[in-house]
Amino acid sequence: MSKKVYHLSHTDLDGYGAQLVTLKEFGKENIRFFNSGYGKQIDKNLDTIFSMIKKGDQLIITDLNLTIEQSDKVNFYQELQNFDLVLLDHHGTGKPSAEKYEWYFLDESRCAAKITYDYFKPQDQFLSDIIDIVEANDLWKEDLPDMLEKGKSLSQMIFDSRNVFPKVLAEEEVHMLLHNIYEMGKLLATGHKIPEAENAIYGIQRSYFDPKNELDNPIHVARIHYMYPLILEKDISIPIEINGHKGILFYGLSSIFQEFSHIYLRRNTDIDFVVNVSDQGRMSFRTAKDNVSMSDMCRMYFNGGGHPKASGGSLPESGNQKFSQEEAFASFIEQY
Repeated sequence: MSKKVYHLSHTDLDGYGAQLVTLKEFGKENIRFFNSGYGKQIDKNLDTIFSMIKKGDQLIITDLNLTIEQSDKVNFYQELQNFDLVLLDHHGTGKPSAEKYEWYFLDESRCAAKITYDYFKPQDQFLSDIIDIVEANDLWKEDLPDMLEKGKSLSQMIFDSRNVFPKVLAEEEVHMLLHNIYEMGKLLATGHKIPEAENAIYGIQRSYFDPKNELDNPIHVARIHYMYPLILEKDISIPIEINGHKGILFYGLSSIFQEFSHIYLRRNTDIDFVVNVSDQGRMSFRTAKDNVSMSDMCRMYFNGGGHPKASGGSLPESGNQKFSQEEAFASFIEQY
């Protein structure tokens, strides 16, 4: 297919369940996922999508009720940019928008994932049963206690599996969560007991990062090997030079930087050191070379210190403001 699909959904099991449906319908290569809570988060995500979407593309919004103002904004951009549009939701607070716009489909009797499944009807052997489990949880169907308990387990798995990826790979984390929902949901839908499905989640997660079972590493290391090429594709680094030493400055990799830097320096021996700066202005410095001191560099320029091969520092106003990538890089360069 030539068109691109943009799918904005909520951040709970129902919201991800709706995205699982569209993933099965359109395929990973054709769809981009965005996830949001309510209020200003919706506007922020919509602004990002409107900056990217083109004529003939499709915008799908699920499990999010829009205010009249937000609906007017969506309708304005749809008419301006001429993309396909559908909103599938079940929250009664969206009734004013549903009454105003034909593209706003509201049905309070089904969860959003079920509405999305019935709308697209993708061909998949297990998906219908998985979505029934999602609906039992989202609508809290106490008349179906077995299904409700399975839904609770599936929902909790999402919260336990989050924050594996750094924010710069947030969309990739959605694909991991959808993988987990599908594989664990398939077990629950085919008669496996809840403890069996919960015990299997470690293997399910590992299969996402190491599908061919090729890596003899702990799972957190397998994750970094999976993320490594994705990070290099992102525009989140610049070359730097301090005291005659060549380095690379990265942004936003705080949660994975220790292992990422180890792999990066091993594969790029011409680089003397690497640095990560967070949106809080905190920095981590790493080197694999004996003749380059990170502690000296941090002490001299970045109000920090530590070990010769691993040290930390901070930008001015660190902790008192949020730094965009552009702001963080500019502040870093100003300091040395």
